[in-house]
Amino acid sequence: MRRKRKIIIGLAALALPLGAVSALGTPAFAKTPTNSIVCTGFGATITFHSPYVYTKTLDGHSNVQGVATTAKLGGTTSVVGNPFSCSGGTSGSSLTTNNTFTNLTIAASKNSKLSHTDFRYNKTTKVKYVYGEAASFFSSGAKSLKKSLKNITFHINGHTTGFKQSGTPTLVTGNNPCPGEVGYIIHGKVNSGSHGDYYYDKTAALDVCLGTDTGTNVSHNFLADLLAMKGPHYPATDVTITGATIDPAHGSATL
Repeated sequence: MRRKRKIIIGLAALALPLGAVSALGTPAFAKTPTNSIVCTGFGATITFHSPYVYTKTLDGHSNVQGVATTAKLGGTTSVVGNPFSCSGGTSGSSLTTNNTFTNLTIAASKNSKLSHTDFRYNKTTKVKYVYGEAASFFSSGAKSLKKSLKNITFHINGHTTGFKQSGTPTLVTGNNPCPGEVGYIIHGKVNSGSHGDYYYDKTAALDVCLGTDTGTNVSHNFLADLLAMKGPHYPATDVTITGATIDPAHGSATL
């Protein structure tokens, strides 16, 4: 009876692509993954190629968000990751060698449409869009991230494992896991790997917390600057946010 069972499992493996067989290994056949890899100190540098902009006074209008444009699409965003620490997997040990993720280029999303009553709207010159509104980060950031960021490749302990996003990221504003900061819980699963330590886990998640920011006249707190830009307590000067950091103190990954 055991011989017949082994033959059935072997035939099932033959039906899979060769790459999937090598990635699965023996632990992947477990019904309930119980040894997820947990990574902490998960940080990165983000560069916004469509910066967030606030102008105190523009053409006689005060407290203006964003920049009017003829372009339907904004710019791409780059994310350069820093090394981090992990533990777990089938061995349950510390995984401290070469833990990084592949640098990301987040695709450009659609710019918001200008209201026809906005003083910058001009049908003749086709200035019908706006980028860099702080309010858009809160209203459409999660949906934009869902569309533009599909997969992240992690390199852990010298091996590769893939994170695939699923569902819509959860916006977090000032609360755990991002106290005093703004960020997302990105839901997903592990969908590829090259070592037996990595399960195909349907409960993978990333906590991405944006802490400090860079630019002109910024406070160096990304959340505080975004909230000030969108009112009601406006900054006293023009502000342009060109980048931010993923805070390693709060960033984590469960794979």
